[in-house]
Amino acid sequence: MKKVVGSATAIKASGESIKLIEGMVLVTGDTVKTEPASFVDLWLGVNGDSLRVEANATVKLEALEIVNVKDRVVDTALMVTKGEIIGNVVNKLASNSKYQIKTAAGIAGVRGTIYSVPEEGMIIVAEGEVMFSFVQEGVSKAVRVGSGQLFKIGDAAPSTAPPVLIAFILQQATQLAKNTGAGAGKGGGKGSSNPTDTSVSSPSK
Repeated sequence: MKKVVGSATAIKASGESIKLIEGMVLVTGDTVKTEPASFVDLWLGVNGDSLRVEANATVKLEALEIVNVKDRVVDTALMVTKGEIIGNVVNKLASNSKYQIKTAAGIAGVRGTIYSVPEEGMIIVAEGEVMFSFVQEGVSKAVRVGSGQLFKIGDAAPSTAPPVLIAFILQQATQLAKNTGAGAGKGGGKGSSNPTDTSVSSPSK
């Protein structure tokens, strides 16, 4: 099961804009754009299970590649130019996989993680950990953000996130996994059995 609430469009590499509907398949290079009071749940398959694009957000699917099918090594890159996303990577990725969330402020590297990027330069980790790399005042920095922590560029170090915020993200991640059928982790259900499936299916309820 997958889900779309409200109104959202896919902008193709050619520039063509298409309204997202149930069962639509997205590919590398497509950009998802949501309208106010809308959200879209995407099934990324082996490339990182499930992703929620919140209201008023723009996210480009820069890379959805399977490098090694047998070992499930993938290269996933999401470029967030506006708005918030929540990700639920149910199945921990291989150590030599790449799952990157890119923003103008920096790059977050994900393994097996439930995370939220609520705004540019900020990351919240509900479970797992994220390595956040960025440049501040001309200096390259990298910060490890662990379970229950949040970090925003300008902070001296990651801090403990409010428990109510972590609980909310976990709740959303559980719903997200159920909507997309993302594996047997948070939210249960079963995902695609095809390890070569690199398409992204846009949601239905």
